[in-house]
Amino acid sequence: MHAEAGYLCIVMKYLAGTVALLLLVACTHQAGEIIVPNFELRIHVIHHSWPVPNCKVYLKRNTTHWPGPDPRRYDDSTVSNGAGFCSFDSLYYGDYYLYGIGWDKLEADSVTGNSHVRLSRYNVADGICDTILWVSESAPH
Repeated sequence: MHAEAGYLCIVMKYLAGTVALLLLVACTHQAGEIIVPNFELRIHVIHHSWPVPNCKVYLKRNTTHWPGPDPRRYDDSTVSNGAGFCSFDSLYYGDYYLYGIGWDKLEADSVTGNSHVRLSRYNVADGICDTILWVSESAPH
């Protein structure tokens, strides 16, 4: 009986060591290794309770403050589809700012909106973060 317990103890130590080694190798990045971003930010552009199709949505990376309405201050842009959805991919964890400019056909008025988004392990699931960009009637100039 003691021989079996000793054998089992050796096997368990071997397995624990193997698992620890695999975790160490799997979690270590090699020098010069490039980590490719793989997160997607999916946006639903909404005015009141309905989607806004064909809304131009701009993305600014690495900021928590609204860069303003000048499209040249943004890093990327896209247009929402017929259901009001659009997305940006190849993103890292971090802070982003969204700015949308569109036309609400039901209200027959231009709409704009902006929002800060932080991608983190708390809101990215399976590489995707879903958010709503609320837009409203533009203020008079």
